[in-house]
Order: sequence, then C-alpha cells, then structure tokens
Amino acid sequence: MRNRAVDHCHCPAALLTTPNNLCADRRKELDERSNREMGQAFFAVFLAEDSDQIAAYADPYDYNAYWKLREHGYVGSSFTLAVERTLFTPRRLVWAGDYADPEPGTEPPANLFARCESAPVMPDPDPGTTGRYVINHDKRCYINKYVSPANEFGYRTHPLVAFTAEGCGRGLGDFVPDHPLIGTWARDHISVSDIAPDDFRELMFMLEFP
Repeated sequence: MRNRAVDHCHCPAALLTTPNNLCADRRKELDERSNREMGQAFFAVFLAEDSDQIAAYADPYDYNAYWKLREHGYVGSSFTLAVERTLFTPRRLVWAGDYADPEPGTEPPANLFARCESAPVMPDPDPGTTGRYVINHDKRCYINKYVSPANEFGYRTHPLVAFTAEGCGRGLGDFVPDHPLIGTWARDHISVSDIAPDDFRELMFMLEFP
C-alpha cells in the first residue's frame, strides 16, 4: 500500500515515526488550524471486532476534504463516500473527535483521535457507487441517508457521520450536539447497502446541514 502521508504532505521519510503515521508537518498543521479556529478535527476510526483497539483510520485530508464535521460531514462528500465504500460488510466505526474523552486506561490519557498517531491508515477503497441505507447491525435499525432536508446549497447532513460521532459539540464546526441521535451509533457494527433489512426498524433523522 502506498504511503498517503508522504504523498499528501511531501514530507521526507525521516519525519515519520512509522510508515503509516501522520507526518510531523501535517500534524503541526492540523494542531495549529484547530487551535487558531477553535474547531474540532475528526477522523473516521475502525475498531477491532473484540476490543476498542484501532484497526485502521481514515483522515479527511487524504480525500481532499477538511477535518471539521461541517466541512466533510454531508452526503456525497469525497470523504464520506470513501468511508462508505469500505462498509459493504459490517464494521465497528467511530467518527472520532479531537476533543473527545480519553480512552479508559490510557496513560498518558489519549482519545481515539490521538491514538491514530500509531494506527494503520485505511487502504484506499475500490471506486464505485454506494448504497442508500446506513444500517446498524447491533441496534437492528437503519436510515435512508437522503432523509434529512437539504440546505439552501443542496447539502444534507450525513447520518453515518452524525450517528457515529464522539466529542460532537465541543468545538466550532460541529453538528448540533443536543440532537438525540448524535453519537448513538458510535462503535457499533455499521454497513451501507441499497437493500434495507426486512426485520430492522427504520429511523427518521431531520437535521439540516449547517
């Protein structure tokens, strides 16, 4: 697999602590941007089946997107499409925020976002279309990703992002944090398909993209 961190940052290999880590220059850029604008950055994080160890993570920057939810968290963004294309089978997923709580037992304390420093990068997905339905196999429910109203520019809040977000509401650029479904699917087994399971419950989600 090619090293996207080097491809996108144009950094020498000496700046990387391991082949799949964020390079130092890009990490500094992310931190400075977040601090300057008081915005929160997010990665899509895939967890192991039997623990909360990180199996892989995806960085919006690698897909020509920015880090805030309001910058990439809509239906049809290059980043959400890339993540959707990996969900043809159920996977445990978290949209991990930079300001989310630390993981239990980490010393020094570190949340999932910070722990991506030493995690593998998600391989580039195969190109192609994705499904209409975002399905939660643990809660046995699903949602049509086009159900939320489009804003004046045609953008729709992506339920995959909203439902799996951790740390939402702690920085500028987040979704409305008091919506009852925000974050409720984080760490569950999620897939995307054009076929809705007959025995699963359909949810409604009305949150206009900011």
